[in-house]
Amino acid sequence: MTDLTIALATASDLAAVMALVERVIDAMRSHGIDQWDDVYPTLDWFTADVEAETLWIAKDADGRVAGVCVVNEYQDPEYADVEWSWNAERVAVVHRLMVDPGAQGRGVARRLMAEAERVAVARGCSVVRLDAFSKNPRALSLYAGLGYRDAGEVLLRKGPFRVFEKRLGADPR
Repeated sequence: MTDLTIALATASDLAAVMALVERVIDAMRSHGIDQWDDVYPTLDWFTADVEAETLWIAKDADGRVAGVCVVNEYQDPEYADVEWSWNAERVAVVHRLMVDPGAQGRGVARRLMAEAERVAVARGCSVVRLDAFSKNPRALSLYAGLGYRDAGEVLLRKGPFRVFEKRLGADPR
């Protein structure tokens, strides 16, 4: 999707983001993926992301939300048990990446991940980490295809998640 604009989301985007969450949950469930629900992710999560200026939103030429992702430095406590290959003083973490079901297969997720990596570097991070639900083959394939190293598995509320990492630019400390 070449006519995509990616920018920080604002409070005025939250209704569209929550409508996107519902579409994504419905699509995941239709594929047998029970990753998200009414507990996570919620409006409170996205409101906090907007306030922290960590929610990135991709819109098409007509202004429709094609996808979103969060880039911050929060690592779930379960990450502490992972044998990461790269450690750095500052590590960026991608959360809540989602693409509108009607826009999937058009490079939106790849564009959002490229933006996440750009943001990470701009914020002084040389490593990006993330997790993906083990029962979500498209997500697992996306991250592997983008050069992310599968670093193992963590157990979160919904079950097993694969954790991934990628080193950006110069060697991390």
